[in-house]
Amino acid sequence: DDGSSVDSTRSDVDFEGVYGRIKVWTSSSTNVNGVGSRYRGESCDQSSDITPSDENVRLVYLISESWEGYGDILWASSRHLANQFADPVQCRNLLGVEEAESPTSSFTHPLYNKTVLELGAGCALPSLVALKCSAKAVVSTDLDDTNRIRTIAEAMERNCRDSNTGTATTAVRGRAHPFRWEQPGQRNSVAKVLQELLLMDSICGTNTETLSPPTASISLPKFDVICATDCLFITWLHEHLIAALEELLNEDHGVAIFAFAIHAAYSKAKDVWAFVDKVKAYHRQGDSSPVFDVETLPSVQLTPPKKGMPDEQGLVHTLRVTKL
Repeated sequence: DDGSSVDSTRSDVDFEGVYGRIKVWTSSSTNVNGVGSRYRGESCDQSSDITPSDENVRLVYLISESWEGYGDILWASSRHLANQFADPVQCRNLLGVEEAESPTSSFTHPLYNKTVLELGAGCALPSLVALKCSAKAVVSTDLDDTNRIRTIAEAMERNCRDSNTGTATTAVRGRAHPFRWEQPGQRNSVAKVLQELLLMDSICGTNTETLSPPTASISLPKFDVICATDCLFITWLHEHLIAALEELLNEDHGVAIFAFAIHAAYSKAKDVWAFVDKVKAYHRQGDSSPVFDVETLPSVQLTPPKKGMPDEQGLVHTLRVTKL
């Protein structure tokens, strides 16, 4: 080998970034898709946390090599929700959070100090943005596929490292974890992950509240924000998804956001939208009272994920679910 081959002249960055699996995405107040670009190995040149002067959130993400569940595609709904999360004003409107009366409230991101769970994360853009926006704990879940979970975990680690703030307190705020909604035992597992993150947050000194080590007598914590992008096309799992929502969403102030497009090749629109009625009709055993309130937010047209896909696959609909 004389070292003259094309491959031998490429750096590791070429394989990872320009010609590889690592991508860059930046939020935008003018482009509903955000702005994608190639990863060239440079630092993101932004702290891991949002400050009042920051206009955009810039991060790296990875495309999973596993196609199962179609998690190897960056879907329009993921870009849309990430863009909404990144902008404090849009995020506040999305979550239905009223601005506090404090004079400093405009400088506080709505996700600051919140606990966030992403379901069916795929490329996990919303999870990564939540970490950048100073969420207290982020659990990003997907199928129990080794490559998928490793990819999400690596993306979290790379954004921590590229931010040049690879401190312990930053690193322990995010966790990638397998979660199949149809397996009730895994719901408990997700809540335990959150409990571990909150305990680590307390140990590292970023949490002013006292948190005791996990014991059987202490109820597991629930999430302030639960989000899912392009998960509703799996219509046969709607009931399991709602049951997970009931078990994991905070009763007092929890908000769940479902962003999705219609993918006619996989599910009929009427079957996907039936999720709304299923959520409204859900009630606990022995109690006929409804558990959830559902609001349909304005739809937004984005660019479909791939060339040749119909515009319908880029038209993102959003539901906001809260507990009554």
